[in-house]
Amino acid sequence: MIDFDATTLAAAQAAFGEQVTYLPAAGPPVTVSGIFDDCWRDQKFQDGLEVITTRTVLNVRLSTLPGLPGQNELFRIRGRLYALAEPAEPDTDGDVRLYLRLASDAQAAIPLAPAVPTA
Repeated sequence: MIDFDATTLAAAQAAFGEQVTYLPAAGPPVTVSGIFDDCWRDQKFQDGLEVITTRTVLNVRLSTLPGLPGQNELFRIRGRLYALAEPAEPDTDGDVRLYLRLASDAQAAIPLAPAVPTA
């Protein structure tokens, strides 16, 4: 069986990923690679109507995280602080999609420890 995480997802992160600091509620911050899109378009059909929304999304290899991120946990990306807006969506191949929102002023005021790089 093909290890999709180690082959395809690792290559995608190497090509398109950028350094992201994940700040879990419990445990030290960690630096991981993530593919960030601050204007990802989500298309859905509801009651026969097409609904298109623009969202902030981060895709990360689940194997690089200490665990599945929980709602409202924080991520520092490109110098801005974001919070997980909805439950994380892992797929069957080892990737996880994270829908983000800008962190609140209260969340941004929390002192942050230095990040620990992951392998």
